[in-house]
Amino acid sequence: MAGSRWVRFDVGYFSNPKVMAVDREAMLLHLASIAWCGDQLTDGRIQTSALPMLVALGRVKGKPQRAVDQLLDVGLYVPNGSGGWHLHDFESFNRQATREVVEAERAGWAERQSRARSRRTSQRDHGVSPPDDTTRHDTTTRDR
Repeated sequence: MAGSRWVRFDVGYFSNPKVMAVDREAMLLHLASIAWCGDQLTDGRIQTSALPMLVALGRVKGKPQRAVDQLLDVGLYVPNGSGGWHLHDFESFNRQATREVVEAERAGWAERQSRARSRRTSQRDHGVSPPDDTTRHDTTTRDR
């Protein structure tokens, strides 16, 4: 999984009172939402149009709206004012997964890669070869 990103997952997730107050389907939807928001760099925002995909990702059975209602009731989903939801505390747990942080890291990686390529090109253009790790420089061994 080249370029994979991570989201933080609290080890106390399953004993969190809010999580314990919802059924299995709502918990699966919430877990799928956390992973999806990290993958899509939404900073915890979920549009209602993403619900069918989240239901499929979380393998939620039954009525998805019931799961959404449970997540809203306990405060794991917060209405965002535009018909969608926001994951409660997503940014505080997943600062490293926010769009701004990920894009800054990607820019840094691209800059480092560009500098490395420039160094290799410069060495090649000036007749400098990178060291050959297979060359033996040990002069203390004598032929017998």
